[in-house]
Parts: sequence; structure tokens; C-alpha cells
Amino acid sequence: MLCLRRHGTLNLAAHARVVPVRCSAVLVAVFLAAVVDRAAGQTFGLDDCPAAPIVGWPGFGFGAEDPYAWVGPPLAPSPSLGFIGAAGDGAWLSPGPVIQHPGPNGMYVDSFSSHHVDNGLDITLDFSVDRVTMGIAGSAVGAEAANGQAHGDIYSGTQTYFSPGMFIGLPPGPFAGWLPSISGGAPGNVLTTDESFFGLTTSGGIVPPGVPVPPPIITPGMHDNLESFDNIVTFDANGDMLFDVDSYFTLYPDEAFAAGLSPADILAVAAGDPAALAVAYAPAFSMGLDFYEDSIDALVMYDNNLKPIPVANPGAPGAIEPIIDYALFSLAPGSISLQIYGLDAADIFFTDFTGAFAVYAPSGSLGLLTLPPGFPFQGDSVDALDALAAGPPPGITIQDGTCVYNLQNLVGERLTSNGGIADLFTGVNDHIFQNWFWYRGPGDTREYALSAQIYLSNTGNRARLIYKEPIADGAIPDALLFDLEYTISCLSAVPPVCARCEIVIAIKIRNLTSDDVNLAFFSYNDMDLNGTAGSDSAVIAGVDNHIQLVTDPGPGGTNCIASAVYKVSSTDHVAWEIDTYAIILNKLTDAVADTLANAVSPFGPGDYTGAQEWEITLGPAGSVDQPPFDEWVGSVVKEVIVYQPGDVDGDCDVDLSDLAALLSRYGTACNP
Repeated sequence: MLCLRRHGTLNLAAHARVVPVRCSAVLVAVFLAAVVDRAAGQTFGLDDCPAAPIVGWPGFGFGAEDPYAWVGPPLAPSPSLGFIGAAGDGAWLSPGPVIQHPGPNGMYVDSFSSHHVDNGLDITLDFSVDRVTMGIAGSAVGAEAANGQAHGDIYSGTQTYFSPGMFIGLPPGPFAGWLPSISGGAPGNVLTTDESFFGLTTSGGIVPPGVPVPPPIITPGMHDNLESFDNIVTFDANGDMLFDVDSYFTLYPDEAFAAGLSPADILAVAAGDPAALAVAYAPAFSMGLDFYEDSIDALVMYDNNLKPIPVANPGAPGAIEPIIDYALFSLAPGSISLQIYGLDAADIFFTDFTGAFAVYAPSGSLGLLTLPPGFPFQGDSVDALDALAAGPPPGITIQDGTCVYNLQNLVGERLTSNGGIADLFTGVNDHIFQNWFWYRGPGDTREYALSAQIYLSNTGNRARLIYKEPIADGAIPDALLFDLEYTISCLSAVPPVCARCEIVIAIKIRNLTSDDVNLAFFSYNDMDLNGTAGSDSAVIAGVDNHIQLVTDPGPGGTNCIASAVYKVSSTDHVAWEIDTYAIILNKLTDAVADTLANAVSPFGPGDYTGAQEWEITLGPAGSVDQPPFDEWVGSVVKEVIVYQPGDVDGDCDVDLSDLAALLSRYGTACNP
């Protein structure tokens, strides 16, 4: 962590107290877990305070272990920075180590994170520790700490945790208690990437895991300390000094104060901008943290970016949105909130930016040591963090009465024909096979399926999916925001109707760029009414040809008759198509740009599929006063009706009870 060096001296040394520093002086005989190498996909930063041999003293703070200088002499800076040169101060680094992207205006970045996607899955936590962390006996951290080389490694906790998004809506803060987040596994950790892969050094040079380094184990200038990382390959693939992804970071205390900021403030840089254009994103108070005496040490950011982007700064990330945006983080040793609430610098916290934070992953669950509360050190310390999904992306299931809708394959299907595999049950039979959305924006040479999901929620009869997609065949990232809200309703069924289910998909599409966007947007629908393919018939309807009516007589004529309405909003609707599977699907997934054919109607009986197309013009981000606006609103409605002619009493059977009901009323009349 970087000392104040460009802004004058701000020294709290007068407040320092000499406290014994914990270090691993005894070797522990344990076995390391097998190393799982993730380093090819990691970006990291190194601790640099005091920055010898790059930058001299004074300045306050003694590195990751003591950012507020509560303890005496400084611990080790990261010596590899001396080989990289001054440009490496506060930089995003790649294995080597080599500079990937410089820090903002040369300032030191204490923690950083890309935008993370919460798909509703359980997660595991990857982390790194500081130079005085010991870990519990039998853990990988404990073994590497005993060998004097724990602080350049990356570890993975062996417990899993419920999706962070489950915990939005914290109780009033500042401290909101402990969350019931642990979903499985046993406490502990395994080594996933050794510091030697990154080219980082110990007092014994670059050594593999499990090798004791020469004593003394903690010596100034002898050990690299990895203090921030993210499991993505690079933040700047082409080296143009512009970020490829929305990025978030915090500053070391003395540099934050010199800039009029808090070390607990989160700053943000939009994709396409350099670090120098960072903007304030989330202030300390939005997390229930103290402006002066709390310092965020590790960060995982979930920014769902739903607010319009300011016109004055169209490249900036959206403003903080409490309840919608959230984050995981740790606090540096010496932070006042740790002392007030008896917490650890190895605890992982959750915030939904409502002015509160809560314990999400206790230090013990990560296999880290929890010591009796003390000042300024509270047990071990996590100074770098990332979160990984623990399984395949989930789908959604929504239900109202006997109406059940499932939707799968919602992530990563950009170039495939598999997005949006679906079921719609009205009872026994499944009436839908697939329905999903494709788009073609400026510079795109083909259609692409929605695939880059940033948000999923699923409760009761409603679900919401949000996607942030690129244009220009991927060259312009995060250009379009697609917001889909699903609602299923079991509508009233009067004999001879046995079941009537309706799905409404409310759609919002927002332009996130500073230019006009002309967009082709496609809704695809593959129905197999009554659970069978090949017996459906369809016709086009509506003054704008925006309605498709589908019917099925039932297999062998013995089942209920099923009919469906597939209706889309008529605004900007330009084309439709009905055809046999998989003619339309092949159009949407081939490598060329296509438009719908305005054919075939009537269709069938056959294996029905249908699609609708809109041509939409969106104004630049922030265009809300006059058209073209930056947001388009539309909808898709699908209604399935199952009925049995002759079913008088509504039990979906035609039998003697229906005949008896008819005979009992035969010959009677009433006035309407």
C-alpha cells in the first residue's frame, strides 16, 4: 500500500503505538492441497508502502498490515516493484510481474474489482492474505505461513456461500449483524495459485509452494505481498491505457485523504476510459463505514448499472443504486468498525449500500485465525478477494396456481441456438419448447442472442433478467442494457376451459453509449402445444401483424384442445415470420444479418415456430427530454388456453355428469 508521496506530508506517527507483530516463527508440519492454477486468468496488484526502493519516507502507514501506522517500524514493501520501476506504483499487474494498467494519476490502488455477475448461484471465495496472517492449523494458508511465503499466494475457501443477492434489504445499520450465508462445505482453504507463477519473490527468491524460505521470515524489502486481484485475464487487453470493463477500486488512506476522499469510498472507471477519469461511486457512509478510520482492503463489486448515465459524462458507470447494487469487502487492520463491533480483518462483509454492512463470510469459514479482540490487529487479514460461481448458471421458475413456467440456458449462449429453452405447464402437458431474444446493433454483422447476464431475481410468479450486451461484433462493450421482467398468471377458467395461463414479458432496452443506436430486436417462439410437435396450426393476426394464433387438436384427438396467443407490442414492429422448426432459428443463429420474411400464414399443421421483429432507434445515453429517447419499452404476451368441448361441469372430462347437467336444464330458458 502506497505512502503519501506526491501531496505533501500527512503523518499520524504521533499516534503510533508499538505492539508486538505476529509472525510465523514455527514451521508447521502439514500437507498443502494440490495447487489449482488459475493464474492465467488473474490480474493483481502489489503492496508498496513504504515503497523502498522506489519511494522514500515520510508518509503514514506501514503497508497492508498497518495502513494507519498504529504499530512501529514498517513491514516489508514488495521488492518486485523496484524492478518494475516507479510506473508500477499502484498499477494493475500481470504475471511476470509486468504492468498491465497504471494506477489513477499515479495514486496507489488498495483494492480493485471488475463488475461481477450474480446469477443466483452459490459462490466460493478466492483470497490473499497479508504478511502476518497465520491461518488455522492444517490449512494451506497455515502451511505456507509456516514456510514464510503465504502472502503472495491466492487461496480458495472450501465452504460455499449463498448468492450475495439473496441478502439485499439489510436491517438498519451501521452494523447489521451476521448473515446466514454458508450453504455447504467445511471451513478451510486450499492453495489455488502460488506466488511463483506470478514471478513474485520471497526472502529466498522465487520458490515453489511448501519450501521454507531463509529466516528471518518477515524482513523489510524481502517479500512481495499480493494485495489485490481479480479472476479476469486483463483489464486492458490491447494496452491502449483504456479499461475494457467497468472497474472499481479504493485508495490507500493517506492518498485518499490527500484527494479529499475516504479510504472506504469506492471509485469507478467506465469501460473505455483511463484510470485518470475515475469518478466517485459509493461513499463510505452508504456502507455504514467511518470516513476517516475505516479502510476497505479487498473488494468484489456487483454494479447492476440501471440508472441513466449522466449526459455530462456518458462514459461513466451508473450512479450507486441501493438495494440493486451490492458488494463484498474486507476492512484493513486498524479500521475503527472492526474495533467497535469486535470483528476481524479476515471477515468478509456484505453491503447493499443502504448505510449498513453485515458479516457475510466469517474469518473462520475461510480457514483463517480468529484471535481475541485486540488493537489494532483482529486475527488474520484478507487483503485481496474475488468471488466465483460454484456451479452452472441457474434458470428461472415462476408459478401461479397450476401454471408453471421454466426458462433455462440464460447465460453464455451468444452464438448458439440453445438460449431460452422453456416449459409452460398448464397441468400435465408442456406447451412451450423455446422462447428467447436476439438483437443486431450498429456494426454487428449478424444477430446475437442475449447472453451477458448481470442480474437475476426469481420469486413467486415473477422473475427479472438483465443483460448488458456489446455492439460492433463485440468491439464496443456494455453498449445496450436489456431488462426483461416475467410475470405468470393463472387466469379464470370457465367451462369448457380447463386451464388458462398467461406470461407477460415487460421489456426495456436502454442505450448506454454516447451515440444514436439503430437496433433490430427479435422475439423467437417455439410452441409444442399439448406437449407434441408436428400438429400445430397458426395464422397471423392484428392490424400490425403483431399477433400469432396457434392451435393444436390434442394428440390423437383424445386430449383437450389447446390454443395460444403470441402477441407483441406494435410500436416499432416491422416484420414477422411463421415456419417449420428450425428455419427461423437457423436465420437468427447463422453468421449473416437477416430479417424476417413476413410469411407463412396460414401455417400447418406442422412443427410451428414463430418470430417477431422490431426496428428501434435509441438516442444517446441520457436522452430523456425529446425523441429519440435512450430507452425503448415493449412487451411480449403468451397465453395458452386448454379446453374440452362438451365439458359442462368444468372437470376436463366429458362424461355422464356432463350429460346429467345438460338434461337437468334441458328446455329451460333465461333472459340475458
